Amino acid sequence: MMPSERLSAADLTEGELRGAERAAVRLSPCHTTLCQLSALPGTNSWLARLQNLSVLGAGVFIDQAVDAGGFVYLEITSASGVFSRTLLTRIVHVSPWPDGGYLLGGEFLSKLSEDEVRLLVS
Repeated sequence: MMPSERLSAADLTEGELRGAERAAVRLSPCHTTLCQLSALPGTNSWLARLQNLSVLGAGVFIDQAVDAGGFVYLEITSASGVFSRTLLTRIVHVSPWPDGGYLLGGEFLSKLSEDEVRLLVS
């Protein structure tokens, strides 16, 4: 694209538009990266699968709907099992997924470092 060219929202797909609105680039994991959601650390949790991750938030697939606007602890472990982080996460949106389940978008209350993101998606 030339510097004088500008994209409008009509030029972008829905996914590109959502990505353009984000403050940080989200990376997709190389493998199926499992994670857990819980109301409080050490309490009952449910499994989720990491869709994407950035320094500011994550997208995860879950089997059951949860309420947007609430908070959960999201524990993400790297595919190798060597590195793990548990992050207090505000649920920004929950969308039904065509194949079943839900895509949850969350914003971390504490930012991850770029190195932590790379470790978790590798």
